[in-house]
Amino acid sequence: MKRLLLIFIISCVIVGSIYAFRYFSSNAVYVDFDEFVQQFVDDFDGLSPEEQRELAREGIQVNPADGSLVLHDLGQQGYEVRRGGDFPINELTRLIPIPAFQFHSAMGDENSYFFTFFDITLDQVREYVEQCRNRGFTIDAEERVSELLGEHNFRFTARNSDGNLIEVTHSPHGAMVRISKP
Repeated sequence: MKRLLLIFIISCVIVGSIYAFRYFSSNAVYVDFDEFVQQFVDDFDGLSPEEQRELAREGIQVNPADGSLVLHDLGQQGYEVRRGGDFPINELTRLIPIPAFQFHSAMGDENSYFFTFFDITLDQVREYVEQCRNRGFTIDAEERVSELLGEHNFRFTARNSDGNLIEVTHSPHGAMVRISKP
């Protein structure tokens, strides 16, 4: 009986993990976050000038015109989280081509920057990878397509001559680009 109960518990954990992975790999989490950000941005104009200045002192930038939200210095020197707005330009992002598609969110610091994109096709990602190769990301280049839980996933990694690493992934749920210093 104990063995049967243990097998049942292990099976529940495995099945629960698969469903959790699918949920957190889907856009559902980002949709909830998007709704929160949109509500925050919508409410920003209703704050007093002093409340808006206090948010700015805390490292929170809100731009109601483009719906963007930027959180600076989240407990780490130079770390930021960005949702919406223009593609961020910094030392790391200058190393890669600016994507032709709209980014969803970005986060990082001076050592690593990470971007997410939705509503992007694999062909668009492959074209972006070619642009990255043209910018010098050709050392130790690896490109592969795999299947996980019945879905095809694409991954490209490469370094440039300075050792900076780019990682580009695509799944049916969206795409991710990470640029990192060595």
